[in-house]
Amino acid sequence: MKMKTLLVLFIVVAVLSTTAFAKVDKGQLGLLFPAKPGQTSEVLPIDKKELKALQDGQITIRDLRLAKGLGIVDTLKPPYEYSVRFGAVAGDTMAMFFRPPAALIVKSIGMIFSDINDGDGTANTVNLSLAKARYSPDTHPADAVNANGWIGEFKDGAWVVNTELPAEAQNYPIIWDAGGFPLWGDFPITITETHAWIFTDMLFLGFEPDVGRDDFFAIMAPLGDPGVFIRWRSGDATGMPQWYGLKSYLSGGTSGNNGWHVRTYGWEVYAVVDFYENTPPNVSILGSYGTVLSDAARSIFCYVTDMDANDPNQAGADVVTMHYKVNDGDWTDVAATLVEGTDTDGKWEAVVPAGILSPGDVLTFKFSATDKAGLSGESFEGSYGFFQKENELLVFYNDNGTSYPSWILSPYYDNLWRDAAGEKFPYDVWVGLNDGALSTTLVDQYDYIVQIDAFSPATMNDDVIGAWFASGTKYMFWSSQEWGYQLTGGDDMTFPADDWHNQYMGIETIGPMDANWDSDKQDWIYIPFPINPVEGDIITGPLYDFLGDSLQLYYYSDYELGFDDWADLMTAAPGAVVCFTDSAEGETMGVHKETNGTKTVFLTFDQLCLDTWALPSYTATDGYWWTEPNVHSVVGASLNWFGLGTSVDDNNLPTIAAEYSLQQNYPNPFNPETVINYSISQPGLVKLAVYNVLGQKVAELVNEHQTANSYKVTFDANNLTSGVYFYNLEVGDYSKTMKMMLLR
Repeated sequence: MKMKTLLVLFIVVAVLSTTAFAKVDKGQLGLLFPAKPGQTSEVLPIDKKELKALQDGQITIRDLRLAKGLGIVDTLKPPYEYSVRFGAVAGDTMAMFFRPPAALIVKSIGMIFSDINDGDGTANTVNLSLAKARYSPDTHPADAVNANGWIGEFKDGAWVVNTELPAEAQNYPIIWDAGGFPLWGDFPITITETHAWIFTDMLFLGFEPDVGRDDFFAIMAPLGDPGVFIRWRSGDATGMPQWYGLKSYLSGGTSGNNGWHVRTYGWEVYAVVDFYENTPPNVSILGSYGTVLSDAARSIFCYVTDMDANDPNQAGADVVTMHYKVNDGDWTDVAATLVEGTDTDGKWEAVVPAGILSPGDVLTFKFSATDKAGLSGESFEGSYGFFQKENELLVFYNDNGTSYPSWILSPYYDNLWRDAAGEKFPYDVWVGLNDGALSTTLVDQYDYIVQIDAFSPATMNDDVIGAWFASGTKYMFWSSQEWGYQLTGGDDMTFPADDWHNQYMGIETIGPMDANWDSDKQDWIYIPFPINPVEGDIITGPLYDFLGDSLQLYYYSDYELGFDDWADLMTAAPGAVVCFTDSAEGETMGVHKETNGTKTVFLTFDQLCLDTWALPSYTATDGYWWTEPNVHSVVGASLNWFGLGTSVDDNNLPTIAAEYSLQQNYPNPFNPETVINYSISQPGLVKLAVYNVLGQKVAELVNEHQTANSYKVTFDANNLTSGVYFYNLEVGDYSKTMKMMLLR
């Protein structure tokens, strides 16, 4: 049956059904979020005007949250929303789980798609249904990659279950109505635009389903020919309890089985609902709470909404309480006070008392609220720590969060910087985005600082750093693309000889800005942008030797870290040594300088974005190398120069025969298969595994005892979405990580 005929039939049937399902539009409107383990679904109250603006694309859900005072809470493990793509082929089924806090009617479902791969067909359609759920995220494991995440499948007409799950988790998760029909649907949605919200009104089928208090699924299945691949934009809130989605694989599920699997991060799907009975308070932590440097009292805020349009006498928070504990101690309650707004829609404050924290302690907190009808709601947990110096080196991640969250990068550096014994070089961490700006109290504890601004700095700290340099002999590595632009607004700036930027960091003039942007064409000049190291230089000389006459070094932020950015030029101050230049004009892009014992390195780009590509004279199969982790660490060389004794392993240089080796996969980028070569010189237990950017293992390729030899493994990423992945080889004391990119 053709799609148009099918759609007309659905509408005709639905119109005939309108008398059985009355439209309700007199309760409290809200956005219902997917449920997390142990929680009912969060509700974001909205009015009709806000809903229309959301559906018209004039505002985003993030705008709504911020307008109501609900931001992202910075904790010790900040819950950044990292956007990935999660796909399904024709024949697969996706299901997002909702647990209503009160009886409701579903008015519409909103979802957002990242891209469509039509394969051999022309379909760009997803079938949408609603159905009640026989499912609880509390009884299923979080791990969806191995067999523990498999629920079951229909095989030869029978439901075959995972008997390792608890008995209550072995049921078929979806409850179909009599005759095998969904609660609402099936309804084909044409994806007219990606990266934009598509809201499907339930009235398209003539009625808005009354879900009551029952758990339910929004069920989505791509339609079309084999090869059709549709991807949802997905969010993984690392550090927070996860949204739980389910996916039924037509074939080749993540566990090796077909059928239903738990997925521990959810694709972005929301329900617009109309509550017709009193709802419990919705409680969200408000504000950013990064690391502290004292035991002073601290105000913590939350936002509470409790609007019951059906019975205003039951609406409003009656009691709001903050609960906190230090480390693994007992919970202590503190009464919260309304400081802004009303008891139905307002901001509340509670104070953590002074004198309860010592350096190294962690404070965990959450809020609860009870409304006038006696219903209660609770926020998720937040946490912050009292900073304690443990190492000589302070690493200051100062990214504003527009690119990769800075804490995600730390595992890479853990593998780059090694001490003289080959162990991970220890360092302390301060994160600008959630811990805040640098202070004299903090930096005066250190003589060695590494500052990495990534996309652009979250905080400007020039006055603090200037005073730090003036206080004695110091050592600093600093890489930043957009510090200069943030400082000057895009204009060039020249620093006098006695200014610390000139005297210590070796910067006479910052600018011209945005060397790799053509303002006339409004386009990139080069993607990637060629950069040259300097022969014989103490910091970049090994890179120069590695390149030889066959490789070119590039700054390629979009490929390596997933963001577009501008690289700046600069003029070196007297006494500064140039260590990086742009390839086209020979202008300075990096310097190092020694002044009265103080040593510094400054780069106008992020060194993690450096890679190589082959020139015509190159004869090897692949000229790509991600240089900072795999060839020569610019930061590691700087720390060596500072005298901290790191030892960077360059054994993967082509001219050096390594006893153990892990080679760059080929092809790279790849789809969906690639080959990984490695060698071991001594027999031992060999582990080769693949990880995503969050450090989660997505595939185990080798885990066995092997004899000394060279090996080749084929990695099939057919079940993974496009993106950056890392593969790690461990054998004996040898460990190495390489990067690869899957492009579908």
